[in-house]
Amino acid sequence: MANTTAAPREVRPFGWYDKLGYAAGDMANDFTFIMVSTFFMIYATNVAGIDPMHLGFVLLLARLADAFYDLLVGRLVDILPAAPAGRFRPWIPRLAPIVVVTSSLCFAPFITGWDYQARLSWVSVTYFVFGLAFSTISIPYGSMVTVISPKPAHRSQLSVFRSMGALIAVLSVLVIPPLFIYDRNAAGHAFIVPERLFGVSIVGGVLALGLYAVCYAGVRERIVTHKPAEGRASFGKTLASVLSNRALAALIVGALAQGLGVGMSQALIPYVCLDYFRLPQLQSLAGLLIVAPTVLLAPFATRLGLRYGKKEIVATGATISAAAGFLLAALQTHNPVVYLVGLSFAGLGQGLFALLIWAFIGDVVDDHEVQTRERDDGVIFASYSWSRKVGQAVSSGLSSWILGWLDYRASEGQGVQQSEATTTGLYTFSTAATGVLFLVLALVLAFWFPLNRRKVAENAAILDARRRATL
Repeated sequence: MANTTAAPREVRPFGWYDKLGYAAGDMANDFTFIMVSTFFMIYATNVAGIDPMHLGFVLLLARLADAFYDLLVGRLVDILPAAPAGRFRPWIPRLAPIVVVTSSLCFAPFITGWDYQARLSWVSVTYFVFGLAFSTISIPYGSMVTVISPKPAHRSQLSVFRSMGALIAVLSVLVIPPLFIYDRNAAGHAFIVPERLFGVSIVGGVLALGLYAVCYAGVRERIVTHKPAEGRASFGKTLASVLSNRALAALIVGALAQGLGVGMSQALIPYVCLDYFRLPQLQSLAGLLIVAPTVLLAPFATRLGLRYGKKEIVATGATISAAAGFLLAALQTHNPVVYLVGLSFAGLGQGLFALLIWAFIGDVVDDHEVQTRERDDGVIFASYSWSRKVGQAVSSGLSSWILGWLDYRASEGQGVQQSEATTTGLYTFSTAATGVLFLVLALVLAFWFPLNRRKVAENAAILDARRRATL
């Protein structure tokens, strides 16, 4: 049995250093992860000239391997002895340089002259290694939210600050690169300049390194978990116990749907802007308006969650996102303004989910500890991360295969005019996916996920009483 207590060493009270430090950590994560998620596929097809059908298998297999690796990392950080700096915090400086270097190598411009097999090998290996490195830093970072403070209100604040940090990085990555990485050929068709894309990735990596340092300096762990080796359950038993939790099972399914929806949207919007609207810089405005609801809701998300319940708020937002996706798919609009307005409404569910998901996970950890008296922060966070990665894996593979099914002509070089059937198909898939998958998320939260506002408060009171009894 694991015992959890307040940290015995002298630790400053929870405050702004923790909130700003935790925000900096997700800014750092997303300067690399969102860059790869948004631009790697179009780099691989349009710059490296990889066949979309081949790329689909690369993306799917790499992300699936990454998803199962998440579970191993979660178990590892749970069972290794905690360092003086904490159980999760020391992993950040260990992995940050590797994450940054591998993210930039995913966009190497010097492979364009290589033969096809060499290009395919480079794209496969760099993407795979980046995924493993990112998992090894993101699992401990994400798990920290459960030990920075035992109070649900503090965790909601951390979730919002984390999301705000991510939002700054996401806005930077979605809005700024499209303004610099594209040029036009003599025929007026847009194409990516490989050296510019590589340079942008390096700048993002340097910023990420500095932000990881801010995170490490600002955050403190305040809950200490004691897990005697002789009494520790096996990984299989721990995982089975964790996955039997109804709240986590529902969250995993919801995260799969959300990961699929967001992943397909991120992967296909650059192609929609480039080939359907023939306005590559439209991607900047699309990225800005998708995250606009997150900006507007961030100051109120914690209070809305505490007053009305996190699951109720996110389910409502997901329903609005689903309606916007279905409407855009039905309209088949060629008006960029209509498209952008629809994307902003579709971003509502994404924004609320992003703002409150980390507080959801803290609530699930508490619920599991109430039921089992075991605190398995790392495995629970890794289980959520696994579901998100599986969703991203399937979305990456599907998005690339969709290009192949629609006869997207990647092998003919950049600046090629795609057929009308191809561009219309890209638009339809990207919008309809949002509708279907966010509807699934809304239904899961409304009818399956059990942790409403009252249940979360009950669990927090039970755990507070247990910890006071150990003092």
